[in-house]
Amino acid sequence: MKPRIFQFVIGRVMLYFSLFLLFLPAFIQTYGYGSSITTSAIVVLAANEKNTLEVKCVDQAGNPLKGIRVEAVELIKEKIKRKKCNATGVAYFNKLDTGVYELVARQKGFDPSLYSFVLLEGGSNESVTMVFKPGDKDKLLYFEDQMAMQQAQQQLGQGFQLSNARKFAQAEELLRASSENNPSDPRAFIYLSNIYLQQGQWDQAKEVLERAVIVAQAQVRITAAQFEGQSKKQSIEYDDAGNQVRITAAQSEGQANPYTPFHQQAVDQLNNLPASQLSSEGYTALQNKDFETAVAKFQELVALRSDNSAFLFNLATAQGGADLYDEALESIDKALQLQPTDKEYINFREGLIENRQKAVLDRALAEGDKHFKEGNYTAALKEYRVGLPLVPENVQHRMWHKIAETHGLLNQPDEVAQAYRKAIQLASDNSEYVERLAEHYTSQKQFQEAIEVYVDLFDKRSEPMAKSLFSKAQEFARKAKPELAQIAYEKALETDPGYVEAIYELGMLYFYDVKDTARSREMLTQYIAVGKDAAHISNAESVLAVMDLQ
Repeated sequence: MKPRIFQFVIGRVMLYFSLFLLFLPAFIQTYGYGSSITTSAIVVLAANEKNTLEVKCVDQAGNPLKGIRVEAVELIKEKIKRKKCNATGVAYFNKLDTGVYELVARQKGFDPSLYSFVLLEGGSNESVTMVFKPGDKDKLLYFEDQMAMQQAQQQLGQGFQLSNARKFAQAEELLRASSENNPSDPRAFIYLSNIYLQQGQWDQAKEVLERAVIVAQAQVRITAAQFEGQSKKQSIEYDDAGNQVRITAAQSEGQANPYTPFHQQAVDQLNNLPASQLSSEGYTALQNKDFETAVAKFQELVALRSDNSAFLFNLATAQGGADLYDEALESIDKALQLQPTDKEYINFREGLIENRQKAVLDRALAEGDKHFKEGNYTAALKEYRVGLPLVPENVQHRMWHKIAETHGLLNQPDEVAQAYRKAIQLASDNSEYVERLAEHYTSQKQFQEAIEVYVDLFDKRSEPMAKSLFSKAQEFARKAKPELAQIAYEKALETDPGYVEAIYELGMLYFYDVKDTARSREMLTQYIAVGKDAAHISNAESVLAVMDLQ
């Protein structure tokens, strides 16, 4: 072996061993010393099983470069083979042993070109392309340049931090540079894949994950071979008399391979890529309310992973959005078979049943709504009455709401009130119906009846009645509805005579809106005696002073 080639191979061996030492402390901490060496990625093949490799050499424009000598370096057994590119820029390597190869070539006028790694096994026939950039052929390769290695490590750390901060453009630039400065570190490719995955750039993610799998698998094999070599070394101990007392194996035996988790992560992410893409595209369609597309994507996803309850739940969500309630119930039932106690799934199923009932209601409303929009309210009312018994009772309140609206347009106030009270009876927690009934009474100048509607509503709440009435009275005052505000304040004081702020507000209302100075004086004088708000006391005194001047 020539001196340069010897240094070339030894340089790689030292590099990969130094990378192993770099990873080892973190993985010892994570996986412990006791784990056995993982060698599942190492394929033991018959010695006579040879492989072929085709290497294409091109410039940056894709033009073939002839006459370039390519060196194929097998990194475990440290063997080198050389071939020259023919007139079409292709170098053919025949009968290569199984192993991990790194390719290097130098040509005058170009930077050296390096390809890391090629895995050959089982009689494989591989083809790779080496691209040559204009530059200096004597430029140091990454494993020969300690500064470049250090820079790659810094870029890796900075890129990882920027990725976590979601500064993807800056992170990608640094991680790309790190992978170029040190193409033998799988982490740069894995971190890049995470950037692309988060941005939905699936082709780019696949490209770097495929590279990460190859690089990590190569490192697994190289490190395993180093472990195996070290484990064969023995230390022989002798006593003072010169007798052999113990033979000790090297410390590498039993240590975990630090690259195995990276290889597994890259393989898992690559295998999950189709599902990740379908899930992301389905979720995007769901957000955009493109339910048809969402259903199609999630159906493909469930076909890939029918045992995944989350995918079934997503499919049910999309089907529910598309009003495919029977199909959605079938999907959520399958999810519940896998996760029978999941509260979110249980609640979602209940919501689907409710939505299906509403769909029945909508169909029942359709004919009446058609007449309603045309202004034929008598015909609309008839259709609503016909459809009423066809829908489940727990959604009939919506029918009564439409019936009330239609009676209003037919100028039938008593029937309006009856219909809204029926709607409230069926949906007592629906404040919209309370507001509509109160507005109806207000439009009929039936202010006392309007407040009584709110009293019935507030009676079902845990909040004190006086406080609820006081808040409602303030709302009426802001909306310039003094008649309602007055009754609400009076009702609040009737419920709780000690509600002092109601005394103040009522005194002010009597003065400014009702123009009843006698009752205003009574209220404000009482407030000055018992009130706690200094500003309100001052206001009350000012109003009383104005009354004295009148």
